[in-house]
Amino acid sequence: MSRIIIRLAVPADQRRLISSGLLGTAPPSGATWDDRLRAWFLEQQRAHRLILVADDGSTFLGWVHIVFKPSQGMNDPEVVNGKDVALMEHLRLRPKTPMKLSEEVANQLEREAENLARKRNMTRLTYMVSAEAGTLVKQARDWGFVEFRVMNDGGKNLVFMRKRLVEFQVAPPAPAGAAPAPGPAGARSTPPGAAATAPKAAEPPKKP
Repeated sequence: MSRIIIRLAVPADQRRLISSGLLGTAPPSGATWDDRLRAWFLEQQRAHRLILVADDGSTFLGWVHIVFKPSQGMNDPEVVNGKDVALMEHLRLRPKTPMKLSEEVANQLEREAENLARKRNMTRLTYMVSAEAGTLVKQARDWGFVEFRVMNDGGKNLVFMRKRLVEFQVAPPAPAGAAPAPGPAGARSTPPGAAATAPKAAEPPKKP
């Protein structure tokens, strides 16, 4: 199996994306997939959205979007607020991909989406998925997402899930009497209770 690379999509990928089967059956009413992709890449250029693809060198096995700033007309701070809550959406896998490979690709895409959200100082990642996609809902639970809303959108139920992102954890205090943790190689530690002192300056040579 070829090595799978998770990377940012670029406008030059547009033709491959359209032929990959990742975009679904039909674009939104009154638009083409070319129009929609151009709009998404413009949002990526403005750092409002990132588009990740799983590329095995010959085709795209999956993709996912991370939205940092809501698009015009969207006002739902619980889902994405432009400050510390980002949205993961459009997680899709290439049709007819073997199940085990699909799970591996989905795991890699979700993991990288989390990493990018943390780098942007997001504290929460939300996820929107169709209720009919039972496998993805179950997989999202395995990733640590929990449902917080179900909404009907044009006859299709959408499940909104979220996950708290924790970047740093404070280490527990060392037990009493324990030796201090070793410092960097070559560093000297000051004995407990002793004040650190600067090295004594050399005295000038005495005149004969």
